[in-house]
Amino acid sequence: MRRIGIWFDRHPTGTDGMVAAALVGLAFLNLYINWGNDTVLRAALAIALTLLLILPFTLRRRFPLAVLSFMTFAILVYRSLNIPESSFTLYALLMAFFSAGAYGTSPWRDRIRLLSAFATIGYLTYSVFFIGRGWIFPVKTALSQVSVVLAEAFLFGAAWWIGNVFRIRRIHETELQERTIQLERERDENARRAVLDERVRIARELHDVVAHHVSVMGIQAGAARRILKQQPEKANEVLSLIEASSRQAVA
Repeated sequence: MRRIGIWFDRHPTGTDGMVAAALVGLAFLNLYINWGNDTVLRAALAIALTLLLILPFTLRRRFPLAVLSFMTFAILVYRSLNIPESSFTLYALLMAFFSAGAYGTSPWRDRIRLLSAFATIGYLTYSVFFIGRGWIFPVKTALSQVSVVLAEAFLFGAAWWIGNVFRIRRIHETELQERTIQLERERDENARRAVLDERVRIARELHDVVAHHVSVMGIQAGAARRILKQQPEKANEVLSLIEASSRQAVA
């Protein structure tokens, strides 16, 4: 399951394609169950429109606003032809509506979502109250139609809210990732500076120690030169000290 999840994360378009294929299959099944005695031509038209409506869902993350606009237009045509499938096509549109809020970056994002919601809900309201009906409804029928419209409006409102939450979460995650990268860079830079400072400190200490030994060796060499003829034994002792100092400096 973990490997499958990793594959889904690395192949978002492939994942959306699989979801679109599943929605198409379920929509076809629903069409088959609810289909009447219409002509073969109308059945072929319903199949073609179902594919045309759902398959763009595959690109919902790359072109979220364009996909939502196209699917909204397609579902209006779909409903105007009274094709008996209103479940999975609507689910596909709602997920595209969510994707427009979650992945859309254009300043037209909210306007396009509003137009999509108003067009879809408005046409549903028009179809259930005015197409082929009079102006007077039984109370239960009216309440039933109102509940259908309110249920769809609720679904669009939920998709709007979830899309916004998801977008804000993605922005925060991106900011945290950038901050983490920046902190890692600062940590590496601080470590590099600490190593450089330590090297400089060691170099200074080496310089001071070696300079001390060299200066002592110079003084001893001068003294040995002065007493070399008068006190050769003393000069040999000084030369031994110079040898010892040189070895200490090398060490």
